[in-house]
Amino acid sequence: MNRYSKGNFYVLNIPGNIGDISNLRRDVMNTAKKFVLADSQVRIEAPAGVRLFMYDKETYVIQSFIDTAVKIRVVKQPAANACTSSVCSTVPDHETDESSTEMTIAPRSFRLFR
Repeated sequence: MNRYSKGNFYVLNIPGNIGDISNLRRDVMNTAKKFVLADSQVRIEAPAGVRLFMYDKETYVIQSFIDTAVKIRVVKQPAANACTSSVCSTVPDHETDESSTEMTIAPRSFRLFR
């Protein structure tokens, strides 16, 4: 991160083959997502192959393209709606005012949240 005028300038080096970005470690991608999605109401901490699709009116889809069940964490800003799924356990983070929800996504499936 570099200071640039009145803002910040971020540079993310990605592999020459964009498909290799899926091979980056989970903690590296989660750190990048934290910066890129800083203004977003929701982000996921998940392995490569799990995607977050955001839509209007605080609706989002989490889709897994992985052949096995995977545990993920959904991190929400205070303005985001609570998880509507019965398998979620929400834990508030008092240092950042974010709440995180852990869940398991079935292989090659998706879940819709409002």
